[in-house]
Order: sequence, then structure tokens, then C-alpha cells
Amino acid sequence: NTLPVILNVYDVTEHKLVKGANKVFRLLGSGLYHAAVEVSGEEWSYGFTEGGSGVFSCPPRSCEVHHFCESIPMGTTSLSRDQLLRVVERLSGEWQGPEYDLVRHNCCHFSNAMLTALGVPEAPEWVTSMAKGGAHVVKAGERVLETVDEGKAARGASRGDGYQFGDLTRGLVANGKIARGA
Repeated sequence: NTLPVILNVYDVTEHKLVKGANKVFRLLGSGLYHAAVEVSGEEWSYGFTEGGSGVFSCPPRSCEVHHFCESIPMGTTSLSRDQLLRVVERLSGEWQGPEYDLVRHNCCHFSNAMLTALGVPEAPEWVTSMAKGGAHVVKAGERVLETVDEGKAARGASRGDGYQFGDLTRGLVANGKIARGA
């Protein structure tokens, strides 16, 4: 016995501006999407909660806070219904609601984790690319802030001290010296 696995993709909001933007982004291989995995007559996804698991289920293609776009057949899983429920239970423990992060730990990441656990391919790149791009931007910003902090330290200031002209440059020089072993 095998169970079909379907990835349900939604516009992240009902707002017509986002729905219109996603039509354009989709042509470019991206977009702002909510993703959920449908298997055995239920749809599973992940979202923010104040406490406990962020994993939730709803009837397929009916997540109320998002606008349904399309279903993508992802293959079949050979897991039994009991094994499927154990996978959901494990993921529910791993995917806590307070850990939700719009670009680093969201419904698309959860869907990929569930798809992998079910033994089918991950979501198409266009579903997850906007979050991946956002994560790169956030990471680059964090690196700049770390470099500024290193520049502050190089002038004898603490992290909490205000920025002064030259802190970024001092941080880059300090990183260069560390990289060269100087």
C-alpha cells in the first residue's frame, strides 16, 4: 500500500497585491508562499504559536489564513497510516511554534522536512526561493553587524557603544589580520 503525497501551495496572504506579485515572481522562479503537505486525507503545516508545537492540520487546500494556489503531486510514500502519524508526532516535537522564523524556519522548511521524512522529493525551488533569499540577506546583515562590533573592539569600545565612523573599516582590517594569522 502506498499513499499519495501532495504539496499544497498558497499565496502567503489573501491580499490582492501579494497575489499579483506572486504571479510575476512565479515567472522569475520565486514568490511569497505558504506550503503544506497533504497525505492520507489531511494537510499538515507549521506556523507561529506562543507555546508548544507549531505543527497543525486542516482539511486539504483549506488553510484559512492563506489563499490556495495549486497542488503539486510529489510521489507516494510506503509508510502506513500508523507510521505517518509517528512521523507527524516526531515533527510536532521538533517544530515548536515559538521557533518560527519568517526566513529561516517556516512552513516551507517544515514541508521539506515532512516530504523528506515521507521519502519523496523536496518542494520545487520556486516555492522556497524567497525564504532562502531572505535568509541570505539576513545572514549578510548579521555579518556586517559582527564586523562593526569587531571594529568597535579594535578602537577599545564595547558592543553597546554607538557606531563611529570607521568601525566597519576597522572591523574589516581586524578580520583580514585574523585571516592572515597576523
